[in-house]
Amino acid sequence: MSRHRSLSPTPRRTFIVVHGVGDPDPGHLLRNVSIGMHEGGASGIRSDLVIDGILYPRLIVDDGVTSIIEANWSDIAKPRRSALSVLDYLVRIIAALLRFAHKPQPARFPLSGPSAIYRFCFEAFLVFSIYGPLVGLAWKTSEQLGARVIGAIGIGFVTTLCCLTVYLKKFGGVLWAGWIWASLIGLATLGVVTKYISINDTLLFATSVYVGSQGVTGLALFFALAHTCINKSFTWDQRVARMGLLILPFFVISAIGALLWATAIFSSRILSDNQYQVWQIIYTDSLETLNYPLAFVELTFATLVAFLAVGFLLVGSIYWFVSRKSAQEPRPRSPGQLARRLALWIIAGCAAVYATLVVVYSFVAYSSDCRLPWQGLSVWEVYSWSSMRFLPYLFFFIGPLSIATAVIVDILFYIVPKSEDSESVVDLSAGRMVRHRLLQVIRHQAERGEQIVVVAHSQGSVIAIDALGRDNNASVTALITAGSPAYSLYDRCLGSTAESRAIDDGYAFESPPNWANVWREGDYIGDVQGRSGVREIDLGPGGHINYWSDGGFWEKVWAFLE
Repeated sequence: MSRHRSLSPTPRRTFIVVHGVGDPDPGHLLRNVSIGMHEGGASGIRSDLVIDGILYPRLIVDDGVTSIIEANWSDIAKPRRSALSVLDYLVRIIAALLRFAHKPQPARFPLSGPSAIYRFCFEAFLVFSIYGPLVGLAWKTSEQLGARVIGAIGIGFVTTLCCLTVYLKKFGGVLWAGWIWASLIGLATLGVVTKYISINDTLLFATSVYVGSQGVTGLALFFALAHTCINKSFTWDQRVARMGLLILPFFVISAIGALLWATAIFSSRILSDNQYQVWQIIYTDSLETLNYPLAFVELTFATLVAFLAVGFLLVGSIYWFVSRKSAQEPRPRSPGQLARRLALWIIAGCAAVYATLVVVYSFVAYSSDCRLPWQGLSVWEVYSWSSMRFLPYLFFFIGPLSIATAVIVDILFYIVPKSEDSESVVDLSAGRMVRHRLLQVIRHQAERGEQIVVVAHSQGSVIAIDALGRDNNASVTALITAGSPAYSLYDRCLGSTAESRAIDDGYAFESPPNWANVWREGDYIGDVQGRSGVREIDLGPGGHINYWSDGGFWEKVWAFLE
């Protein structure tokens, strides 16, 4: 079928298109769609809709289609382009991971008690425990400057913790525990200034609490992973995916901690290298008293964190190589399926290595005769090398692999449970807002008696499936999904089906009629839907992007609609 032909003369339809991950500017999708429908682009008049203050870019055409309307949701749950917004976005991601990790599931997915304990330890101990030894470092570095400076440093840390707690507690859980940590540092400041306790004693106590907090949270994660691994209510894919969601917050906070240590030590060495050396002796002595091998733990764990990123980079390279080969000759397994399978094995291997390291760390803690590598490194060297674990992850934010990161984050915010029963707790879930935005424009067009075709790509397909399945509108004559992760990621890996999501929100789901699902063999995100009543259309070789401007995709759409 020629790309110059669109639809048959009758009926005339309105196309509502829904984009996938990323941040497309409003109206950008219209251009790609018009190029896919017609070589050189469809001619028409740009006349945008504004419904209840929401802009819907619209292109009015006259070739069997009355208009193309874009339901853009790129502004929902996305950070503004500023450092503070990006940091806030990172905190929201961690909070969403923790909230989803012990989300109450349907009967076949029971609540994981160890996961809830892990979240408690993470929020109550791990988030705040680093500030104790950091204030000890600052005090020791400035000890010769007198009590006023020491008191000012203590007040500065207390103020910082109070501000941090005011911000964090809106995410729920037990993040209000920051008030307790701020109070403890305040009491320690009073005791040091009045010489009731010494800086050295405070440093020893803070170090013990810090190491203990890491150990307790690490063990809680170990048991949460073990519980997930043996839970027969999950499939293998769902077990591995859930383990990945459990370990990611721990990995992220540990990397942030290494950066804080490296920055603080660097500043201390500049201000007073002699006092820093004194602090280092006290700090290392306290760690030896606790039988905590800093260099061994930090560098082995940092290697594990980096291994996860390197593993995904390897998966990306293999996918690129296999997808190019599959374009030349058929493969028994599509490159997309291979990439997803390898990614799950990387996560499973990472969880297994973590569990092994926990056993090794526990053995070392109870043994005083172990000869361990890297024992001769200074504290500065340890944390400098440890902070390097960030480098492999940069490729997932600035390169072509950033699309995979965007997919994971959008999925997370879409299915994260609603906030606890408190108006003061921020609702991280974006599902209700994005579905409302799509349904709003559908109803607006339906009131004008137009027949509507919804075409949705990637994450947008899940939004369309859920929205139409909960509010079946007779004016929607067809649903076309492209590169959809509804089955390959949501159902297969996360155990989140359209039916279960509807039940969680108090709805009954009914599969949309006249539903066609288009996918490519090399799509590492999209795949078949795995449900009856859906017409599956294999578009052949290709990746996850450029469906909209692909004339072959639109030819399949025309054929299905006719």
